[in-house]
Amino acid sequence: MTCGLCGAEFCWLCMQEISDLHYLSPSGCTFWGKKPWSRKKKILWQLGTLVGAPVGVALLAGIAVPAMIIGIPVWVGKKLYVRYRSGNKHRRNAFIGGGVLLARENTSVILEKEVPRLLKSFM
Repeated sequence: MTCGLCGAEFCWLCMQEISDLHYLSPSGCTFWGKKPWSRKKKILWQLGTLVGAPVGVALLAGIAVPAMIIGIPVWVGKKLYVRYRSGNKHRRNAFIGGGVLLARENTSVILEKEVPRLLKSFM
């Protein structure tokens, strides 16, 4: 909020003047009754977040991409198996094989296009 008299910006929760680090740290605003962190501790927290976020995104992508490459075709194969369970065995196997191959290719194409786009948004 902005003061109508002097034009200073202040936090509506704790009624203190807003600094650059006021909302960016877990203990910047004293509304919840905690003592505010020192400037050194806030800067160290931000540096840790700055370094930790890309590492976390890379780890998440390293787990999610293989899970999608394996999981989506398996899921499609299971769905097709349930759908064509009572039909002709050869037709069922052809549908399952084709569906799994298409799912694998579609997953690869989607990941090839979307992962670089998502990584650019984080940088």
